[in-house]
Amino acid sequence: MRRSLRSLLAAEMTRDAPTRGVDDDCPVSSVERASVRVRCNVVGAVVALEVATRPVTFLDVVVDDGTGLLCCRFFGRQAIAGVDVGRRIRVEGRVVRNIGRECLLNPVYEFVDVPESHSHTST
Repeated sequence: MRRSLRSLLAAEMTRDAPTRGVDDDCPVSSVERASVRVRCNVVGAVVALEVATRPVTFLDVVVDDGTGLLCCRFFGRQAIAGVDVGRRIRVEGRVVRNIGRECLLNPVYEFVDVPESHSHTST
């Protein structure tokens, strides 16, 4: 049986995607141990936010877990409600090299210091 490239890629993405929220069973749980093509699940403080609008719009959120800095790149976003410098966040995804920088692209995230008034989880 011959499968199209599109169906193979869709199957691969479905296989690797967490079913809901953040995957606590990721093998890498610190920035210093993260490497390209490996899934990681890191908890740390947001230390920097940077918006780029050209050639495409994206928001870089830099997370520090105490072992290093991890860039989380959100395409099509200029801001994310609740994501501010100093906020503790958990991010999960596969480390890739994008525009010369190792980062997570559109990672799953959740706040770990959730204010009593609201909580937020994104996939």
